[in-house]
Amino acid sequence: MHQTITQNFSSKKSLSRTIHNDHTVYTWCSLLLLNKDIKTTLSKNKNIALQYKTFINFLYLRLLLVALFAIISLAMIWFHLAERLWITFFVFVLLYLESYRRGAQSLFLIFEAFLNQNFDTQGLQQKTLYQIGEFYQDKYGIPSLVDTISSVFNTCSTSFTVSFIFWVFIYPINTFVTFLALTVTGIILHAYFSTFFILKHLQKQKVSQKPRTANI
Repeated sequence: MHQTITQNFSSKKSLSRTIHNDHTVYTWCSLLLLNKDIKTTLSKNKNIALQYKTFINFLYLRLLLVALFAIISLAMIWFHLAERLWITFFVFVLLYLESYRRGAQSLFLIFEAFLNQNFDTQGLQQKTLYQIGEFYQDKYGIPSLVDTISSVFNTCSTSFTVSFIFWVFIYPINTFVTFLALTVTGIILHAYFSTFFILKHLQKQKVSQKPRTANI
């Protein structure tokens, strides 16, 4: 098992591919790269500073899109407007996915710069992604990859189970609305960890950067 994991995460290319394919790793990587010390160091490169700005702008854009998406979804479900607003619903889903993709592109470029600065090829081949996660947890006090995976899995499984029981057994309206409600639940959970969770971490970083004023 250990050998398989080591082979899967033995190069910069495979690490970047993992971030692209696994939104939980994407979340953890975002927490790592938004650490104030890492961000300050990498932002000395003007191109990377621009990528940070782009990544953060798309975080806030997704937050706005999710808020509007939630309002439209509630209108469709509670006021039985599913037939009228389904096109608008899918437009917002596409906009959300596109903003996620554009933000991820900037994250990949930042991550590549981070790897180039901190690892050579030989050193990287001797580490798994989990080992890297444990190292930076100790160094910067961010959640480890294992902790992040556990948090995402527990929250998503519990929330989706509750949603399924509610819409299928407690308050079933019709098949279309039930499918719509479960789809909305999945998107909201994805948005929570790929957007709100990261923004909350970013705000904590900004607060910790503010200079403390002496009491008079």
